[in-house]
Amino acid sequence: MNTEIKKWQNSSIIEGSVYNENEQELFIEFKNGGKYTFQEITPQEYADFCAAESQGVFFNANFNRKKPFEVIEKAIIPEKKTTDGDKASI
Repeated sequence: MNTEIKKWQNSSIIEGSVYNENEQELFIEFKNGGKYTFQEITPQEYADFCAAESQGVFFNANFNRKKPFEVIEKAIIPEKKTTDGDKASI
């Protein structure tokens, strides 16, 4: 398995990914800090993902909520502040 993260310049949501063909698992690191492993990703699906004009668009259309996944690290969502400087509840 290649363990080096492949960086994606043409995606506004995906920072990088690593594919394990033997396990058919795709590790994705999102630009918001979230890290997930998606299972049941065939080599052809991964090739199509790599060739897509936008990996984020392809991900949302083909993997998101469609493939089994495991959360490795949740995204860090910054607290919102109100106009008077107090922190708002999320």
